[in-house]
Amino acid sequence: MQFNTKNIVSLSAAIHCAVRMTSWRPIVCGAAFAAALILAGMPSSRAERQPDATAAAPVTGIVEDTDDDWTWTGMQAVSGPEYHGGSIRAGTPATSGVYVFTGTGVKVFGIHAVTVPVGDKSYTLGKMSVSVDGKKTTVVDLSKPPADADGEIFKVSGLTSSNHVLLIKVTEGWGAVDYIRVLTEQPGPGHSNDTSGKDYRISSKLTPDKWLDTENATDEDGTGLNIFGGPRPNHSQIWHVVSVGDNKFRISPKDKPEQAITLMNRKAQVRGTVYDLCGLYKYQGDKAQEWTIVPSEAGYFKISNAYDRRCLNVAENLTDDGTPVIAWGWQDTTQNNDQWRFVSVP
Repeated sequence: MQFNTKNIVSLSAAIHCAVRMTSWRPIVCGAAFAAALILAGMPSSRAERQPDATAAAPVTGIVEDTDDDWTWTGMQAVSGPEYHGGSIRAGTPATSGVYVFTGTGVKVFGIHAVTVPVGDKSYTLGKMSVSVDGKKTTVVDLSKPPADADGEIFKVSGLTSSNHVLLIKVTEGWGAVDYIRVLTEQPGPGHSNDTSGKDYRISSKLTPDKWLDTENATDEDGTGLNIFGGPRPNHSQIWHVVSVGDNKFRISPKDKPEQAITLMNRKAQVRGTVYDLCGLYKYQGDKAQEWTIVPSEAGYFKISNAYDRRCLNVAENLTDDGTPVIAWGWQDTTQNNDQWRFVSVP
């Protein structure tokens, strides 16, 4: 069974016409979806399974290779403890995988190595093509270093918030796919073009009942950040988030918008370790005062500094009122103390 760009674009168009955006797995009109699948060369029996209409609303999340909504053509399941979720899909040229996802982007994870073990034999890894909606096609050479049993091999973001068709196809040697991570814009400031700004309360996933705050609920130069249960006086837990362009944002106290959260030279010792603090200084347009707001786990974001990519982090995973908020290096893994939820304030 062969796929081509024209087929995939036709499939995507038919799906867009048939889908109501109300669930993680789209609710699809059976007849239209079946016709699209036949057009693309996929077995129409897939359309006979009704998607789960009771699933949760679209979220950022991991989709394993074992997920029922994958359509694998010729790629076989290979088990192993080194793989995410305990398995991968591997195949030879012309084998493929198709996944229809709801979101604004997707990351594909697979294996970078010389060979991949399948059963009692090992096979030389080669190249795979990856495309979304028949566009942004990338050819990934899996045999190139560095070796990684679970590495990101493709990423696309900035798509419209709708349904998209991901096509992965082995073109040379063997190819291997582990899982994908669907990126979905969550309510929050990270994708807003509203330069006038909006107000939010911000809480860490580590302590959802406590809020990003300032020392002693003040907003003077040099004031450090911490977490604290609410409510607190002087709007110290309400933050005005405004775009400064190039997907970067200034985060300022509601009552003192001329101030901004800043990487500070000030340090603090927490449980015997000295950390760099984050706090308030008058906004001067410095990169140390500008932040990217990156979708992480469902409904949460990393708040990463434009100067050195360090993130707002609750020190030592402590949950006490007054625990300092520090600058800590970007971590590809998600940690509860570096993920933040933005709650809009009317």
